[in-house]
Amino acid sequence: MGRVTTVEQLKKETEAAKAASAQAETMAVGEIRYTTWDGCFHMIEQGKKAATTRRLSNFTAEIAEEVTEFDGATTSKVFRIIGRLETGQPLPEIDIPADQLDRTAWITEHWGAAAQISVGNKFRDHVAAAIKQHSRPKQTHVALHTGWLQNRDEHIYLTSSGAITTHGLDTSRETRLHGFLKGYNLPAPDKDAISPEFLQDVIRNFAGLLKHHEGLLCLGAVVRAVVSHFEPAKVSLYLAGVTGTRKSAIAGVLQSFFGSEFDGSNLPANWSSTGNSLEKQAFLAKDALFVVDDFLARGTPTEVARMHKTAEQLIRGQANQAGRQRLSSTAQLREAYHSRGLILATGEDVPNGHSLQARMVQISIEKDGVDLSALSELQEFGQSGELAQILSNCIQWLATMAFTGHFKGSTVKWWANKYRRRLGTVGHARTPDNLANLLCGLKVFLLWARTEKLIDEEFETGVLETALSAAKNLAVMQAEADHEASDAQRYIDLLRSALQSGRGHVASLNGLCPHHASALGWREEQGRDGNFYAKPQGDRIGWVDDTHLYVDPKAALSLIKKMSNDVGNYLGSSDRAISKALKEAGWLAKTEDRRNTFKVTCESVRRNVLCFDLGKVMELVDEHQPVAENQPNDLPF
Repeated sequence: MGRVTTVEQLKKETEAAKAASAQAETMAVGEIRYTTWDGCFHMIEQGKKAATTRRLSNFTAEIAEEVTEFDGATTSKVFRIIGRLETGQPLPEIDIPADQLDRTAWITEHWGAAAQISVGNKFRDHVAAAIKQHSRPKQTHVALHTGWLQNRDEHIYLTSSGAITTHGLDTSRETRLHGFLKGYNLPAPDKDAISPEFLQDVIRNFAGLLKHHEGLLCLGAVVRAVVSHFEPAKVSLYLAGVTGTRKSAIAGVLQSFFGSEFDGSNLPANWSSTGNSLEKQAFLAKDALFVVDDFLARGTPTEVARMHKTAEQLIRGQANQAGRQRLSSTAQLREAYHSRGLILATGEDVPNGHSLQARMVQISIEKDGVDLSALSELQEFGQSGELAQILSNCIQWLATMAFTGHFKGSTVKWWANKYRRRLGTVGHARTPDNLANLLCGLKVFLLWARTEKLIDEEFETGVLETALSAAKNLAVMQAEADHEASDAQRYIDLLRSALQSGRGHVASLNGLCPHHASALGWREEQGRDGNFYAKPQGDRIGWVDDTHLYVDPKAALSLIKKMSNDVGNYLGSSDRAISKALKEAGWLAKTEDRRNTFKVTCESVRRNVLCFDLGKVMELVDEHQPVAENQPNDLPF
């Protein structure tokens, strides 16, 4: 059946034809224009003899706002679309990426079957063109990230509530923070909201939060994150502890400085996300603390490896202030993201890798190692928004100091260098730098407090000396952890394990069963004759005499790498890097000039080996060693 044309419809079509004719008077042949009447889009096309009109849709729409979004690296446009059906019913307001407008698939996706386009692909193109012609959008520029922006000579700090400036909170400065970023929400600065008694109480609670006053360094991490804009923070903070040590609760308190919605059960991210996702999130949380909660390497070997790889990617990016370069689907280099604030991670396990761990300040939290009354009070301050109020006031002061030229990157460097010198050279070369950065953040915080007459000089000095003592203690503890995690120490530990467990063995220089056989990879087995014989276990990885252990570099490292992979902590270094690490750590007893190996004759062949002091590597107990009467692989005890 054909369409039934009513009198009313005929009237409307007649009016449309008249309108088309009126417009056509100014149109050239072949020219197309778009118009709206009766709540619909129409197309007018000028032919050689007359103009024709075609209905394009049963709705009208326009771009109400053209939003230019900037994430700190790339710029994109988003169109805010409003529309109305021919019945007058408003359609939901929607945001679409600018490059999707011409495809028109968004119409059905967002507005459903009610919004209809005339049949034919060409009409879809015309609807998109009509929308653009019909629009006079408002132009808006928004940031997709938190943190500092330089607006001419003024520095402003962005959160979801607006921009903190020298004058207060500017709510007209729009940000569009999505997902977890909405929680970064600071109140307007208010000097009257923070009393000296209250602020000093907060600081004392942080000082007493952990046994050795490490809570002050955690407080320093908060402000060190904020000043990353002026000098990047190349350190991450890691809270390690088993379940029940309240590490997530402490992380929640620190995160609540940036918004009262955050707490131990509501944190920005966790380690289940991919490395790329975490990198992008940390990039958008600019000049802010970014908590990644609950590192726990469990599951299949593949899952464990993925978790460690994610940690490696994120924490190394923080330290290097650079993300991994990646190719797009069109083989173009994509923007590399990395943290632009400071990462605070928590976990029961610690990510693998000596060099990776050296890029973090690790605080180990023991059972009953947290002052619960201090934690409870700090949690209350966080949930009430009082901690966020403190940070808001501090940020306004920083904005003023930056505007007057009294705070810049060199200021951060100066304080960091001062504390680096006071910390000395304990542990890994990075450790003093890492701890100095947290002390620098604490110093900036206390300098604001003293400037605002919330604390006096004596109070400031006492807090800083306590924090410095805590940092020195951490440096010693981290030196011990660094030693245990070093490639050299791990190599020695795995070498011992290989021999003691029978995964590998060493022989005497002539290839026979050595003294101390049971400790060097040989096992006592009973032969058919009823006698007991020494049998070598696993692969031969070296040789031994009375005083030295001579290890075949490649054979031993191959076995050690397999063992490290089995326990989910792969030792990925090359044999050259391992031998260098062993020499620097003082493990090698003899080396040739400018080499890390030593030449020795084993089984009538001159070989390049790693030479160790036998007694230093192996804890040997004197044992009876009968004379060998049979073949090397069949020797009686």
